[in-house]
Amino acid sequence: MQLTDELYTQFRALITGVAGLDFGPTKHDLLLGKLRERAQAANCPDLVAYYQLITSTAVEQRETERRQLFQALTITETCFFRNQEHFAALREVALPEVIARLVQESGTHRLRVWSAGCATGEEPYSLAIALRESLAALTETGGWRTEVYATDINEAALRKAQQGHYGKRAMREVAADIRARYFTTEPLDSDDPRTFIINQEIQQHVTFEWFNLAAFPYDTRKLGNCDIIFCENVMIYFAPPVIRQVIDNLYRCLRPGGYLFLGYAETLWHIPNHFQVVSLPNTFCYRRPLPDEATISPQPLMVRKGSGSLRLPNSAPLEAPPTPIARRQSAAPMFPARRRQTGPLPTPPAALPLPPAEEEHSASEWCAVANDLIVVGDYDAATSAYQAALRQNPQQVEAICGLARIHANRGLHDLAISECLRAVATDALYSEAHILMGVIYAQEEGQTARLKAIEAFRKAIYVDPASVAAHFHLGELYRNLSVKAAHRREQQAAMSAARHEYETTQKLLQKLPAGAEVEGLPASTLLRVCELNIAALQLS
Repeated sequence: MQLTDELYTQFRALITGVAGLDFGPTKHDLLLGKLRERAQAANCPDLVAYYQLITSTAVEQRETERRQLFQALTITETCFFRNQEHFAALREVALPEVIARLVQESGTHRLRVWSAGCATGEEPYSLAIALRESLAALTETGGWRTEVYATDINEAALRKAQQGHYGKRAMREVAADIRARYFTTEPLDSDDPRTFIINQEIQQHVTFEWFNLAAFPYDTRKLGNCDIIFCENVMIYFAPPVIRQVIDNLYRCLRPGGYLFLGYAETLWHIPNHFQVVSLPNTFCYRRPLPDEATISPQPLMVRKGSGSLRLPNSAPLEAPPTPIARRQSAAPMFPARRRQTGPLPTPPAALPLPPAEEEHSASEWCAVANDLIVVGDYDAATSAYQAALRQNPQQVEAICGLARIHANRGLHDLAISECLRAVATDALYSEAHILMGVIYAQEEGQTARLKAIEAFRKAIYVDPASVAAHFHLGELYRNLSVKAAHRREQQAAMSAARHEYETTQKLLQKLPAGAEVEGLPASTLLRVCELNIAALQLS
């Protein structure tokens, strides 16, 4: 069965449009193999007939086969208590804070957790066990109702999850005492003499259901009011536009103060949203701010509350509610501005055109005002300030790059690239313009965009070999390429390049002073991300 370029484009558009899965050129052969398997199973003579089947107006037949196809295209490899640092953060930080707030605000004794992309059930059962253990340690009274809602697009995986039977590989991270309390065993086969069965008392707290994370918008009546959402190692398979919508919808499904946990290969650094980054000693996660903490409306989600790190202790006592945590209230944009201390600054303008009094201030002062306005999300006033700077000095490259950031945060990538090129034409040695171009291209589809991203990051490194941001972004790009590589040789080359960039980033970060930040994120957080990604690449 042949897959012409035109037909490949049609299949790819359908799969991304319906399920969000990204099967770019590097996964052409993988997609072809899966399509052939499903076409043969559906008794289709060729891939044209198979495409007609999954786009048919016969809804029931079409939807049944689509689910079979998406099942074949998804990966279900996981284990209990995967990402141990996240479960430690759940027990020691997220749950104590959420429980204390629920009791204080409304006396509610109900915890709702969503495992989004639950695969064969190890994650939601781990969450149910963690809830049971934590509630016993954190509360003196009973009466707590816990609900773990588990969803996936793979029906076969859901059927296995509902059975609750697992082999020893899935149990490799389970402590002996947890295994004894929550599992029973029975003979399985000669290769693996035991199967582990999750106890009924845990199963009854988990509800499994088929759900497509790429079907927007989510029904918040059903999925809303979550206190915790785990969505780990799911979005790395999605196309960038889909990721943004998933994050938007997950935000809306969380209660204010609720926590989102993503896989270590997934960060919100350059996805516009309102989440706060919660920086922990060994990991990080994301938190939806409480109403009195939020400074920007969640409609639309264009600016991320992500620069404020939660300075938490190494451990939180389980016998008492957590100590209130000091949080920065400023919002960090997708492409943060560099802030400068320049003494007294002018009052930011409300709109264009600016009054003649703008001449009383230098271009640098107007840039400093604009940078602060970007941080709080006032893009219109920031634009006015940058334009005032450019009227003072048309060669003010910081102002040109600032306008590019605003365009990028608003999703106007063509305009952002145009301003970046203008900045580079003005000053070819301005590394931030190259970095910004690289970040924009890295979010776009296709090999040409990826090559342009690599070129931009390499130019930034040539201009400034000590640029932490350029090395880190290049490492992220190579790591993403390794995940999507269709051939082993391509994957190995991308992994090797990613490790090199992460290791370089580590060396540069270790030279920074304590408390330093890079593009709005704590250097300690980036250092930990590098460590985790290097470890993951070594295991691949």
